[in-house]
Amino acid sequence: FFFSSRRRHTRCREVSWARNVYKRQIRTYGQPLESVMIGVIAPLSGPSGSEGRAYLKGIQEAAKRFSDDNYSIVLEVVDNEGDELKTTESVQILSANPNIVAILGPLSTSGSISASTAAAQMKILLMLPTASRMGLTNAGDNVLQLNSTLFQQGRYAAEYAVGELNAKTIAVVAPQDRFGKELTDGFLEQADALGAEIAAVEWYRGIPIDIGVQLRSLRKVAFELAIPDTEVVIIDAVLDT
Repeated sequence: FFFSSRRRHTRCREVSWARNVYKRQIRTYGQPLESVMIGVIAPLSGPSGSEGRAYLKGIQEAAKRFSDDNYSIVLEVVDNEGDELKTTESVQILSANPNIVAILGPLSTSGSISASTAAAQMKILLMLPTASRMGLTNAGDNVLQLNSTLFQQGRYAAEYAVGELNAKTIAVVAPQDRFGKELTDGFLEQADALGAEIAAVEWYRGIPIDIGVQLRSLRKVAFELAIPDTEVVIIDAVLDT
């Protein structure tokens, strides 16, 4: 059998990454009981490194704020480099530490999916700070989303439109992608449940630079609603003034 040097180099790097993480973990196994230890998975390097470091800085500041003389919050941080496989390995490594009570992260949707599956298997509490995709919490009761799903955000928007703005008749213009569809589905379901009339739903693709077609369609619907049961006759005439 023949193996390329690149393959060996990649494997060595993966083993080295895992070994370094395990070494850091061992140092935290002897933390006193009054310390609350939380694992953090973030992309501290790679394409999303700047976002991950800013995210970690915020967590560190919050940990300092909530620590007092009675207990302290200890963070065990693992860099997943924005990689899904390393995200799974990070959950496995952190859950092996008996002092860690929960894991916070990762940031990306794909990483959240990988982490949810691993956390459900390892039976450790996982908190997803930014993921808004539906179904992630179905992995297990120990998986929590700290951010509302797009469907739920749509429901909140409908409650505000009907409850606070007293909207009775509603038209929707939304992007024809996963983001727009999930948001719109939640909005329409809740608006209908609250008794609002859905007059029209118009979709657009891409960046909404020109949505003239959708707006003309809504204008037509609005005109028909304003003059119910009335025949509209359009006269093409030129007036001499």
